[in-house]
Amino acid sequence: GTEGYEEISFKTPGSVTLRGWLIRAQTPKKGTIIYLHGYSEKISTHIDNFLWLKDAGYDIFLFDYRGSGRTGVAPSLGEIHLATERAIETAFNIPGVNGDPVFVLGQSLGGAASIYAVANSRYKNSISGLIIESSFSSYLALTEEKLKDLGVFRPSGGIQTGPADDSHSPSRWIHDISPVPVIIIHGEADETIPLRSGLELYDRAARPKELLIAAGKGHMQALTDGDIRRRLTSHLASVN
Repeated sequence: GTEGYEEISFKTPGSVTLRGWLIRAQTPKKGTIIYLHGYSEKISTHIDNFLWLKDAGYDIFLFDYRGSGRTGVAPSLGEIHLATERAIETAFNIPGVNGDPVFVLGQSLGGAASIYAVANSRYKNSISGLIIESSFSSYLALTEEKLKDLGVFRPSGGIQTGPADDSHSPSRWIHDISPVPVIIIHGEADETIPLRSGLELYDRAARPKELLIAAGKGHMQALTDGDIRRRLTSHLASVN
C-alpha cells in the first residue's frame, strides 16, 4: 500500500492546481526521488514502477498532471514542461529534502520533459542524478496519433507551437545535463518508443552516463525487472 504518505498540492504558472504526494521511505532514508510518470494513465497505473523505491530507502515525490486520470482534459506539451519545472521546485522546498541526495526519475513523456527541466533548472547543482526510462529523443519524431496515444496534445502556449518546433526535445538538451549523472534505461522490446531512441539519448549525453537495457521488456516495463532494480539502486547508493 501507500501508507506513510502526505499530500502536497502545488500550482503551475497557469494557476492549475496539481495534486502531489510524498511517500516516505520504509527503511532509514537514503535520499529523495522526484518521479515523473507517463501521461496517459493515472498514478495508480504506474505503482509497480516506483513503489519499490520506498523499500530501498528513498522518499518519493510524485504528482498527477492535469487530466491524468481525473479531469479528462489532456495537457499540452507546454503544460507538461511547466508542471515538471514547478514539481522540481516544489520538491526542493519540502522540509528535510535539501541536503539529501535528490534524483529525478522520468518515464516516457515524463522522461522527455525532465531532460529539459533538469538542464535548465536553478536546482541543477543540487540534483544527484537523472534517470530516464522508455523515453524518446525528439518531439518531431512523434506523430499526432502517437501523442494522443501517450495522452497529450501538441499546442502549448508558446513552448511547442507546432510540428516545426523541436526546441524542447530531449536530444537537444541531454548533453547539457552534465555534470549531473544520467542513466538511460530502456526495454529491449519497447514497441511504443523503440530502443533506438534510448540509444540515441545515450549517445548524445555527456559523461557521466550509464545505459541499462531490460531484456524482453516493453514500454515502461524496465523498472519491473529485478536486475534493472538492483543495478539502479546500486548506482543511487554510490552517490551517497
